[in-house]
Amino acid sequence: MMEAQRYAEDFDGIIAGAPAFDWISIAVEAIQITQEVYPSKLTEEHIKILQEAVLKQCHLLDGVKDSIINNPANCKFDFTTLPMCPGYVPGKRCFTLAQVKAIKTIYDGFDVGNDIKYPGFPFEVRMKKAADPAINDYMRLYLLPGVLHCGGGEGPSDADLLAILRDWVENSKPPERIVFTKKILDQEVMSRPVYPYPQEAIYDGKGNPNIESSYKLKQ
Repeated sequence: MMEAQRYAEDFDGIIAGAPAFDWISIAVEAIQITQEVYPSKLTEEHIKILQEAVLKQCHLLDGVKDSIINNPANCKFDFTTLPMCPGYVPGKRCFTLAQVKAIKTIYDGFDVGNDIKYPGFPFEVRMKKAADPAINDYMRLYLLPGVLHCGGGEGPSDADLLAILRDWVENSKPPERIVFTKKILDQEVMSRPVYPYPQEAIYDGKGNPNIESSYKLKQ
C-alpha cells in the first residue's frame, strides 16, 4: 500500500483487500482501544453475546434472515439492550459500564479531524469523489457484507478479481457489478452481487436469498 500510494505509476492496476493505508491512525486507534478493552476485561463470551444482540436487532434490515448485515451503516445498535451485570460486578453473561464503554470506543473509531473517523474508508471515498468527479474512472470500492478481514465469515468473498482488474486495465471495462461466491467443501452455497460503493444490492423479496439473481441494485 505504501508503494501504491507513493509510486502509483509502478502499477498497471491494483487490487487492495482490507488495505492498511493509514498506519498512524491504525496505531492511534489500537492504543485507544487497548486502553479501554484490557482494563474492562472483555472476553470472547462477551463478544459472542454482543454479536447475537446486534444480529437480532439489525440482520433483518435487508429482508433476509441469514446472519449478515448487508449495510452496517444502517444498523443503529441500541446498547441499552445488552444485559447489565447486577451491581456492575463483572460476569460471563452480562456487561459492566466499563465494558459497554469499551465497546462504544471500538464502534466510534478514531477522530482524525474534519469529521473523518478511522476506520472510515467509505466516507473518505465520498469526500474524494466530491473533489474529483472522475474518481470512479480509476478507483472503486466494494464492500463485502458478512466477510471478515480479507475473507471468511458468513458472507461470500470469492471472485476472480485478477481477471476483472485485467479487463478494466486492458479493455477499459470497469466492473459495474461483481458476483462473489462462497463454497463449503468445494460446493457453492451462496452467491451475492456487489456494486461500487455507495451503491448497494438489495434482496428482491421473492427469490432464493443464496443466489445472486435474487438481488438487484437499490434505487
